[in-house]
Amino acid sequence: MPGNNWAGELFTVNNYLNEDTAGSIIHALLIILSLLLLFKSKHKTKLLLLFSYCFIAFSLYGLIFRYTPFDIRLLLPVLILLIIISTYIIYISITNKYVINGLMFLFLIISIFPVYFNRAKPIIGNPFYLRRVLTNTPKGDIDSTSLTLIPTSKKDEILNNYIFNDSSYTLKKDLNKEQRKSLFKLEDSIRVFGFDKKTIFQKSRLDNYFIQNPVIQKNMDTLFSNILSANLANNPINGKPIFIDLKTEFDSYEYLLWVYAKAKFKNGFYIGNSDSLKYRSYSKNIIDPKFYNLEITDKNKNWTIKYKN
Repeated sequence: MPGNNWAGELFTVNNYLNEDTAGSIIHALLIILSLLLLFKSKHKTKLLLLFSYCFIAFSLYGLIFRYTPFDIRLLLPVLILLIIISTYIIYISITNKYVINGLMFLFLIISIFPVYFNRAKPIIGNPFYLRRVLTNTPKGDIDSTSLTLIPTSKKDEILNNYIFNDSSYTLKKDLNKEQRKSLFKLEDSIRVFGFDKKTIFQKSRLDNYFIQNPVIQKNMDTLFSNILSANLANNPINGKPIFIDLKTEFDSYEYLLWVYAKAKFKNGFYIGNSDSLKYRSYSKNIIDPKFYNLEITDKNKNWTIKYKN
């Protein structure tokens, strides 16, 4: 079902502890329970009509916006509509306060994990690292960046369990349970999983931006390292104020470019776009395109630079 995924990507079932793609088990349980209790209600017709209104609203919503069952944020309006009716049905159908309190406690326990063990913003712990601990799972791939974290004295011992493939090392599939456990303990002892073990409070603001996109962070680091090096070399931006002509794609990480520029360019900078606007702009911040001396382009989330003038 490629039409139900963003940017025509192939269908994938994402991790359930991610705020964007997690299913809402609490909403699902409440809605299912209320449907079961509905048939015992004295106001069956009225409540069925209310449920019908919600599904009609859901259908209209799906016609306006792209419907996908894999992104929870798009389903929130529908879930909120249904949860009001579901809660009302449960409230009038279950009179035993111990049952109600038990349900509330159950839902509280269920909600703790997506909130406090969210892999995008781990407050207590990263669920991926917790899963590694419980299953003794070593690192599946070791790239050049991860390789630099391994002490020289331990490098051969660890890499003996991997196969070199192109530019990275892939974990051997024939390792037995004891070998995997021993390898995980070794990697954990030398802090291979140090970044994964940190919570949002132990990481910098910049690192938290890239928790799910470390590749983009590497690209950004390289981009600004090249710009700063170029600023000292013999080129059009040597010793001059930085005027960036920004060319971005849809769903670009443009905001992070501003964050990096603010941190790196201590003497100030300007970011704009030299393309002619298709509407009449009253902005006072538009400058002459000839002033731009650096073009930054984003293509497939890969940033490149080009000198101008």
